[in-house]
Amino acid sequence: MTSFIESGQRFRLNDPTLAPNAASYLWNRKMMIQMSARGYAVSQYMDPEPRKYAHVPTIAAQTFMQPEQDYFPHHPGRFFYIRDNETGDLFSAPYEPVRARLDYFSFEPGVSDIRWVIEKGGVRVELRLDLPVEDVTEIWTVRVTNLTDWQKSLSFVPFFPVGYSSWMNRGGHFDAGLNAIVCTSVTPYQKVDQYFKNKHLKDITFFAADRKPDWFEVAQVAFEGEGGLHNPTALQDGGHLRGGDASYENPAGIMQWDLALAAGASEEFRFVFGPAFDEAEIATLTEKYLKGTLETTRRDYDSYIRSGLGNLELHSPDEDLNHFVNYWLPRQVYYHGDTNRLTTDPQTRNYLQDGLGMIFIAPEKHAAPS
Repeated sequence: MTSFIESGQRFRLNDPTLAPNAASYLWNRKMMIQMSARGYAVSQYMDPEPRKYAHVPTIAAQTFMQPEQDYFPHHPGRFFYIRDNETGDLFSAPYEPVRARLDYFSFEPGVSDIRWVIEKGGVRVELRLDLPVEDVTEIWTVRVTNLTDWQKSLSFVPFFPVGYSSWMNRGGHFDAGLNAIVCTSVTPYQKVDQYFKNKHLKDITFFAADRKPDWFEVAQVAFEGEGGLHNPTALQDGGHLRGGDASYENPAGIMQWDLALAAGASEEFRFVFGPAFDEAEIATLTEKYLKGTLETTRRDYDSYIRSGLGNLELHSPDEDLNHFVNYWLPRQVYYHGDTNRLTTDPQTRNYLQDGLGMIFIAPEKHAAPS
């Protein structure tokens, strides 16, 4: 059910119910995202204080990243619905929120990426999450494959909820020029001087695709309807998304493509999701990560992560212990020490502890001044 693969540099979990809160994480110096095996996500970035770009559906105070937290049905996540348009069968990848019984499931977090392989009803869905070295954005690659010997008619619907970003103002719309769903908000304030202080903040969350959607929806409540996220009203009875905006209601990035996949055929999609200050920044990020190859982005990020794996290697009769000490323990220490846990107000104990850890990972970063 669980095992190390790729010489210990990737882990595999084959059952989404075995450890429901199992998760992995990626980071760069500006952001961090923790992804659960089932599809829930916790992410934040520095703006310059820690902020979130996908929120829970109620007002919540900013806290440290909490890997031990529990999840609930409307917790922010990154979900992909697949509907068989001939049978009406619906499932979601990686697992939430439909929770359908899958034919095959594999959660495979690696040292520098996170990926899944899911199979259900003759359809394979492969997911991969990457981060760039510097920019605050998630890069998702999804491949949908027909495993049967006959053509399949499918609807593919990514669903990225943005949540309750502000009680002052929130909403969203589809921008055809950017080919992106743009979710706007106003950071709450109570005093006039706070308005001017907040003007530099990234109050936009966007969800962009590398191709034009056949259909879209921005209002989460319209998508969910009476069916709930496990069986959204918008996807029942062969339905299509209705192209609605979100007006002072919780927005979400929801797009739909109708696919006619021949036997053995695949379709690949790419998405970017994250915060932005304005439309110009969205255009820059989509141009950078939705067009052309991701080879350089992935190689640079892998090099960044591996630069913090240290020089200590353990060789013992216990292979699992070797993998943990050689890859995963220094990776954790590197995240703490290189980013100060993405906070401008670290606890003294953590700050000293993380600095001591970095001595074994990158001592030059903590060398005494000459």
